[in-house]
Amino acid sequence: ASILLQTGAAERAAELLEAETALREEHPYWAPEERVEAFRKLARARQLLRRLSEAEKSLQAALDSVPADAPVSCTLEIQHELADLLNIRGDHAQAEEIVRDLLITLPSEPRSERAPQLLTLSHSIALQGYREEAREILDEAISVIGDDQPDLLATCLLHRAGTILDIPSGDETQEELTSALEDLTHSVHLQISLRGEKSDFTSRHYRALACCQQRIGDLEGAEQSARSALLAVRQLHVIQHPLCARSFARLASILLRSGRDEDAQKLLLEAGTTMNTREISHEFQ
Repeated sequence: ASILLQTGAAERAAELLEAETALREEHPYWAPEERVEAFRKLARARQLLRRLSEAEKSLQAALDSVPADAPVSCTLEIQHELADLLNIRGDHAQAEEIVRDLLITLPSEPRSERAPQLLTLSHSIALQGYREEAREILDEAISVIGDDQPDLLATCLLHRAGTILDIPSGDETQEELTSALEDLTHSVHLQISLRGEKSDFTSRHYRALACCQQRIGDLEGAEQSARSALLAVRQLHVIQHPLCARSFARLASILLRSGRDEDAQKLLLEAGTTMNTREISHEFQ
């Protein structure tokens, strides 16, 4: 099941983990730490399958299974996973409440250990519409991230830029766009160093960079970033995958903005021949 989770076969992983947790429930004298970990993995599999209510039940079962003599960090990690799940499900206020309680519980040192919770809190705040507050929280998270956390730094930089790119076009300042551009350029370089050019993570950061470059007016740079994103996802996924749709749409919008309507129409025709857009946001459709 662990291997299947890592390779993207979430449905089969969930079946195996459901069988494992059922066996462990029948044998409560087996190691409780292993039961906790099984429920956490089951929650991840169900989350990948968008079975979010079931995933929440799995995390609650994991919390209930934590032995009394377990380190406090174990419970805190599961509560953080629960907050992340609630954000995905749309219960942002409840996620915020959980993370604020976590931050009170966490030791003040080392400060770097607070960064993941600060990232989740900023996400909750931003999704409730408070972008300025979310940005301040991300500033704090970035300031405490250690040198051994480049992945987390890249994610925080992406989200901090997102607090600006979420502002309606024309309402942001040039200074804000320049700040977002610096964050995204840095995050793309971090992702390339961590995972290479052919990665879902790298393509996501490239798309955000292309969006920012487009907003600034650097259409040549935006096209280059968008093509890098599209190349990566086309090598990793079938064309029906939503990530392909997003990459096609971003590049097409840049070509249209550049006045290259014919090139954009060819791109959209290529994308539309086999693509299912029902799961894609209205903007990209």
